[in-house]
Amino acid sequence: MSAEALAKVENTRSVMELKINNINIGTLNKTKVDALREVVKDYDLLKDVSIQTLSVDSGVSGQPMSLNEIVLGAKNRARHSWQECFLSFGIESGFMRVDSSENEYAEICCCATYDGKEYHLGFSCGFEIPPKVMKYILEDNKNLAEAANLSGISDDPDLGKKHGIIGILTNNRITRKDYTKQAIITSLIHFENKDIWE
Repeated sequence: MSAEALAKVENTRSVMELKINNINIGTLNKTKVDALREVVKDYDLLKDVSIQTLSVDSGVSGQPMSLNEIVLGAKNRARHSWQECFLSFGIESGFMRVDSSENEYAEICCCATYDGKEYHLGFSCGFEIPPKVMKYILEDNKNLAEAANLSGISDDPDLGKKHGIIGILTNNRITRKDYTKQAIITSLIHFENKDIWE
């Protein structure tokens, strides 16, 4: 085999190894990245992977206002993160309307995993947002962290990068990282149970 051909083989092997050992996530948000790092440790095939973080466009508004928009944002992030990896992750949080609830809106997190061909979705627990917080979101177009601060239930401008409003409302029984982990884990159900879907 010529030196040139051998170099091509080695390059192909390096790319394949890179794909097998890499997973990507379409965010630089530390809470989301830390959630993924903690989750993959529980999966034999994922515990030794290298996680690449990428800043990508969600393609949706900064504050998604429906379940469809949340899912679309997660899928867009996963697709835009698909670069030299075997799985990419997109995570998006937002509000969905719950007409039978007195508070009308609940927040939920969606994680989309993408293998280059198919998406699989997972979701967190959902929880109601206090009306005095939603007022600033609906009437003044504020994001959740801004609305939580304006309503007086928080004074942390980086709330969304830390324990989140769910941490405040549950007295840290569930934090933003916890509910992000729920979405990631449920998005990986298909990953571990492919035979059930066949």
